[in-house]
Amino acid sequence: SGVSGSVLKNPEKKVKEKNEIVSVMEGKRNTSISNIYSSKTLPKTIYNYTRDNKLSELQEIVNQYQGHPLKEYTDNAGNTAIIVAAIKNYGLIMDECLKLKMNINATNRYGRSALLCAAEKQYSHLVLKLLQANADIHIKDKYGYDAIKLATISSNNSNKSNDTENDCLEILQQYVKDPTSI
Repeated sequence: SGVSGSVLKNPEKKVKEKNEIVSVMEGKRNTSISNIYSSKTLPKTIYNYTRDNKLSELQEIVNQYQGHPLKEYTDNAGNTAIIVAAIKNYGLIMDECLKLKMNINATNRYGRSALLCAAEKQYSHLVLKLLQANADIHIKDKYGYDAIKLATISSNNSNKSNDTENDCLEILQQYVKDPTSI
């Protein structure tokens, strides 16, 4: 009388999904992979573990679900877990995201992929890792910038006097010349 079913959005179902994943993660139930991947909770959990740099928790998921298709969660800016790992310079977390076969070329609402984010931030070790995992170097953001342009702009605007900026740009330029050299 006054509260419709759509307002509650079936809280019993949400509790059931969460309990199902917890049970599987703790080894209490032998639920099929397809049931876990059909839930909305696991992709968001993976995203949250990435955002919060919870490596051991993410590794548990990877060990159990590596190689299975995964619907990815995106935040309000359109960032996926792999983009967040690139933005925050989480190399070990990125390794786990790559093991989960996440979409390495997913872009956020600004058109930026993990490679573009890593290039802009001058994280040469992540740029190298992403290129080795076959990230698309030709993706351009909504402003028309690709990874090389972002690395160049970032390098020119940097007050640092170390070689990491040059390393990032050199890696990208070398990859364009010869993708097998990386």
